[in-house]
Order: sequence, then C-alpha cells, then structure tokens
Amino acid sequence: MFLPYKCGSTTCEKRFAKYNESPYSSKTYFSDILGRNSSKHVPLLDWQKFPESNLDYYKISWTRNPYDRLYSNFLQR
Repeated sequence: MFLPYKCGSTTCEKRFAKYNESPYSSKTYFSDILGRNSSKHVPLLDWQKFPESNLDYYKISWTRNPYDRLYSNFLQR
C-alpha cells in the first residue's frame, strides 16, 4: 500500500490488512532502493522508484478534510 502522509493511513492499514502484500515494514527501516531510512509514508516521487509502482494494481485515493489533517497532525506531535 502506498500511504501518503496524514491521509488516514492507519485506517487504511486496518481496513485493507488482508489485501496488503507489501514486503516493506510499516515501521522505519533502511530502504536499499532509496538508499536511506524510510517508513510507511513515502512521497510519490520516491514511491515511483519502487518496482511495485509499475504493477497493474487498482489505484484508489481519499481526500481528507484539511482541518482534520491539521488537527490529527497537532495531536500526533
């Protein structure tokens, strides 16, 4: 799963756990592909470097209310 920052990633992980085939950790880890530490939140330009970005998967997206994103970020930090 490609999980943008502050777009309900925890909810997506829980909801779609049985479909998640990702070999990557949801915790911080060293990515050989990117050559640096990475986490479950990967910017789009970095995600396009992964081989999975070229697979024929369905792509869906959510747009989150900006206030909810701001409040969630405030609570998290």
